[in-house]
Amino acid sequence: MENDPRNRRPSNAKGWAKAWSIKKSEAKAVLAEGTWTLDPENSIISSSAYVSDQGELLLYRERGRSLLYASRKELMEKMEESSKRPRSTHVLEGLLPQGPHFIEAVPALIDELAQHLKLPRESLDGSFDSLYPVEAALNKIRPRQRILEIPNLFAAIVAYTGEVMRKETDGYWKLNEVAGGIYEPYVHPANGDFSDYMNPFLEPYKAIAERKRGGLCLAAVVSAQLPGRGLKFV
Repeated sequence: MENDPRNRRPSNAKGWAKAWSIKKSEAKAVLAEGTWTLDPENSIISSSAYVSDQGELLLYRERGRSLLYASRKELMEKMEESSKRPRSTHVLEGLLPQGPHFIEAVPALIDELAQHLKLPRESLDGSFDSLYPVEAALNKIRPRQRILEIPNLFAAIVAYTGEVMRKETDGYWKLNEVAGGIYEPYVHPANGDFSDYMNPFLEPYKAIAERKRGGLCLAAVVSAQLPGRGLKFV
């Protein structure tokens, strides 16, 4: 056929099944050549699927562009591989069981932190300097990843780190619901706009899970995100 789309560079992402995005007129021309059979398995409401006698697959759309795959077999194999890959997970999955009630649980979590670390409860007064004895106690836990295995310990770390952020900025807590019913806690400075926020969970998690050198430095996490420092963890 004239101007055969197969002669163009494929449109698919590298590593996926070879395919071309083609115009409606090109899709009709492709269907007019050779022998094509309807493929119910790959047909959906927005597109009808056809398989050629050469094993190609055409996802034909009445509106917009269609997709021509060089091999139906390759596409099905790639889809099968993709379905077997471990699904991506959020860093907070299973670590903040308080969910939508996290903010109201902050005082109780700080009580738990003092108990876990065997620190006087009054020493956890929300001041910046109080982070240093918390760091020292946490860095005695070995292996470091055990912190994520002790019930509520990571949630308590997030609660206290965020509470220090809140007091330092006269700010307030905010929860952001993400997919899977997970709630991300943030602290917004009182004098900032809506785009200003501090993240009390990501850097502590990375320091623990990725075993970053230097230990768990909560004071550095807070200091780096204070307004005016020009740094946000996202």
